[in-house]
Amino acid sequence: MEQKEEHARSTQAMALEYLMRHVPTVLEGQRDDGAFFPFPAWENPSRYHQYCLYPLAYLYVTPEADAYYENPALLGAVRASMRYMSGLQLPDGRFPHNSRGDYWDDSFDEWWTYFALETWQFIHDYLTPDENTLWEGTIRRGVEACVQHVQATLAGPELAGDGNVSNHFVWTMVVVYLAGRVFRRNDWRQLSERGLQRIIEVQQPGGYWHEGGGPTTLYNFVTAAALSIYALDSNNDAAWRAIRRAENFHLAFTYPNGAPVETIDGRVRYTGRAMTIVPVGFTYSPEGQAYVQHQIDCLLQQPFEDGYQGYAFFTDVARHAGSVMPTDGTLDVYTLPNRLACIVRAQDWACAASAIVTSPSADSRWWQDRQQHMSLWHRRSDLIIGGGNTKGQPLFSTLVLERADGTLESYLAETAQLRRVEPMSLTLSLNIGREQVELLARIDDVRTVRLAVLWSGPGHGRCVWQLPLWLDHSTGIDAGGTHHALGEAPLMLGGEKLGNELKHKSWRLRWSGGEASFHWPALPFNPYKKDGTADLASAQGVLRIGLRQSQQARVTITIR
Repeated sequence: MEQKEEHARSTQAMALEYLMRHVPTVLEGQRDDGAFFPFPAWENPSRYHQYCLYPLAYLYVTPEADAYYENPALLGAVRASMRYMSGLQLPDGRFPHNSRGDYWDDSFDEWWTYFALETWQFIHDYLTPDENTLWEGTIRRGVEACVQHVQATLAGPELAGDGNVSNHFVWTMVVVYLAGRVFRRNDWRQLSERGLQRIIEVQQPGGYWHEGGGPTTLYNFVTAAALSIYALDSNNDAAWRAIRRAENFHLAFTYPNGAPVETIDGRVRYTGRAMTIVPVGFTYSPEGQAYVQHQIDCLLQQPFEDGYQGYAFFTDVARHAGSVMPTDGTLDVYTLPNRLACIVRAQDWACAASAIVTSPSADSRWWQDRQQHMSLWHRRSDLIIGGGNTKGQPLFSTLVLERADGTLESYLAETAQLRRVEPMSLTLSLNIGREQVELLARIDDVRTVRLAVLWSGPGHGRCVWQLPLWLDHSTGIDAGGTHHALGEAPLMLGGEKLGNELKHKSWRLRWSGGEASFHWPALPFNPYKKDGTADLASAQGVLRIGLRQSQQARVTITIR
């Protein structure tokens, strides 16, 4: 027991270190009107930035927070933030929504309502009667907007009837559930519990919830984080079992640098960052405790995130961390129970493959085309091949099929199947159009991976194997014995100018077979910008290798 308590303090200490490290940045970014605003380049602060009131309030009431414990600067910042948000709130509980410089429709904010509700519990006794009236009124309006949304949704067609789950709606139900305790509304708790039980029921056996016909490794964290808060408050056995399944999913599909594996994510591309939205429920198992500790280690080595959302969510880890001793539960070779995805880790490499196929979604800007089927990551080089899915952009697909005249026939596989998954290799079969193609990956040693593609026919037109390369554009790339800068200007290399080798930072890529060309910049669709545009920081280079029927191509990646 003594060991467990010591470990719980250690976990809390790690989380507190992360929270405390960034307090100066948060306070420096607060305007005179109380708004947290770290990015003057934006026209107005986002409501996401205002989530900072939660970690600041938690540090204010936590003796282990050292100099921040009962620090008047933190309490003043929290008070000012609430005054700002209360003034921004509309009579029906909604807020204007400015994100990444774009204005979206006014909407209620279940996340801010959660953070404000919890913050109020911390600092209620430090507020004046007038301030408490302001806080209660603002929070009640937010909660009532959430209640109305939950009531309307649960009165409609069956929740998640198509198998897809909204992480935002799960959080909305959790807010209503918690508010039912605070405001003594048992009917709210019963309402939300009915919906949350349904969310638990529709979780996939592999530990994820569908968004857009398959998993989203990033937003699965968000859904599991909400369910963790519900489980802690209710001690619902089914919720805890769902958290264990989600934990297993993330133990598999997280790169060693803490970043979610993007290959199987139908919403978000590769971030290169450990997640700050970590489900605190993971810390109640030995494997999950070790996983969360590793995430914190990664976070402490990263620059501060840009949106503040995760910083606020991370408060729950400091506040509610479990006390079990950690045991490394990393899954070096793992295949989902439905065999729709796998990952192989060995010799500093991680190779993920996806057999998930869906039709393009015209109904949602958030659901991307599931067009990438393999990624390759190395501990020294970070991501090399992959980067994730996008929307309506064939250049990012693992395979495209072209007609005899060179026009595009298809860029999405109709079916896919994992043929073989072994400790050092995997084989994936894809059917695109009427063509069958096999992709193979084999880890030779700590420095070398070999990839191969075989197009077995029947052979109409041309099949193109595409390798989206994760490049640091400030470094440039070497091809055909020449160094090329990577900027805004398009770059297309083929023939002698390309040769059969690319070099970038710590890796070298060589190939044989097929007709190769290199293309820069490939810019993904950005669903978080209204116009869908992405900047150069999101650009990738793409190596395209065209094949004829029964032709093979081989690629060797070497760490230099």
